[in-house]
Amino acid sequence: MSVCDVCNKELAEKEGYLLTTEQAVSNPAYWKKALARPASIMLARVTSDESAKAQLASQMASQTAPWLVCDDCIGIFDVNRNETRQYALRWYDSHGTFSPPGSGAPSLSKAGSAELGAAAHYSAVLSLTSRRV
Repeated sequence: MSVCDVCNKELAEKEGYLLTTEQAVSNPAYWKKALARPASIMLARVTSDESAKAQLASQMASQTAPWLVCDDCIGIFDVNRNETRQYALRWYDSHGTFSPPGSGAPSLSKAGSAELGAAAHYSAVLSLTSRRV
């Protein structure tokens, strides 16, 4: 069974949308949602090392495989839903071998921007979660 690469929700067969890594990681709303997940909050609490946080963001931004996204998460992306839906269907039909145009890790400048944004967001997430406790 497939899962959403943003929220880890289980997807039914042939459900979802297929995005490139660049489409996912160049979107600040993705980072906000991804870094608000419990695992990200835990990392923010146990380390103050910004380089470790940036390294995690870099690993996420360097994914070469396409991203499968659920109906709940697709709204945070500025993409053509019909097109990305068709890409998902082609991906399922190819047993996971199809990649949409532009797939692969984004350019270094875009990945670098994503890393900086993600590392900065960790501090904000930690600040918000600390206030709730």
